[in-house]
Amino acid sequence: MSEIVRVPIKDVTVSDFEKYGWVAGPQTGWTPAEENEIYKCWTTVSDIKFDAGDIRIYEFPKRPFTFDWMERHLNTYEVLIPYDGNPSIIGIAKPKNSEDKEDVPLAEDVELFFWNGKDILILDKGIWHTAPFPITPSVTYFVVIEKGTPTMDMIQKKFKDDKKIEAIFPV
Repeated sequence: MSEIVRVPIKDVTVSDFEKYGWVAGPQTGWTPAEENEIYKCWTTVSDIKFDAGDIRIYEFPKRPFTFDWMERHLNTYEVLIPYDGNPSIIGIAKPKNSEDKEDVPLAEDVELFFWNGKDILILDKGIWHTAPFPITPSVTYFVVIEKGTPTMDMIQKKFKDDKKIEAIFPV
């Protein structure tokens, strides 16, 4: 029988998320670099570089807020861009050793974030993460990664000791 680790959900904020990467978007308090009567423009959202980028669209239907594994990419950042504006929950954890392919995430180290469906999330290289868990019937988002990441730089691991994570929703 799996041990259930119950984790509270907290809002994605710039300060809470900075140990995993960064949050970008007009609602994060940035001042536009350019602004006129037609548009506002926030520049240098991210300074990451890809040799060859891959833009994908993912859609996930609503599913139970429990999981027993996570994934990470040692050699690439992952940029998550909301498409439909639907909110979701995402699990994130720092590795013990960011360069060790055998590193296994600890369920006790996972944080669950409420992702508002507006902000862009940029994950640092090596960060453990889940796919978003929709709060609405589904969620769709763009993922920008280095070309070849799913076949050449995808590490998926189950938690130690057969543990599972279950989200604790605020009352």
